[in-house]
Amino acid sequence: MRGRAWGGLLALAVAGLASPAHADEAYAEAIGGISFGPEEDAAIFGLAAGYDWDLTETIFVGLEASLDKEMVKERHVALGIGVRAGLEVTERGKAFVGLNYQSKDCPHCEAAWGFSGGWEQEIGERLYLKGEYKHLATEHEGDKEILIAGLGIMF
Repeated sequence: MRGRAWGGLLALAVAGLASPAHADEAYAEAIGGISFGPEEDAAIFGLAAGYDWDLTETIFVGLEASLDKEMVKERHVALGIGVRAGLEVTERGKAFVGLNYQSKDCPHCEAAWGFSGGWEQEIGERLYLKGEYKHLATEHEGDKEILIAGLGIMF
């Protein structure tokens, strides 16, 4: 019963975000890329979702959450939460920068803080491609550089 209640709340929230009554845009994307770290390099895959609010015709701010998994045996899924701001540079393309937090992705790992920058290019009425660079820093483990490509949909 409890699982159905949570499922119903999630469906209601997604429907609310996808509703045409919202003037700004929600998005969801599948991401993949490579993580370069002090211990090893690894492929990375995940999902991200967020919401952007237009401040002006060209400037926006947003919130984003992600689930990322480095394809290394000892790693588990990490939760990322961040804020971003950007500029609609062309009619179908926008640049953005962000600040984010990522939970630890293994029992002996540390959580990380980071910054990012990227570009999103619309390729259809609601579809877009994304390229992003992330820098994640920890206190003791060393920094990670991550290159990401994504395919997303706007609601």
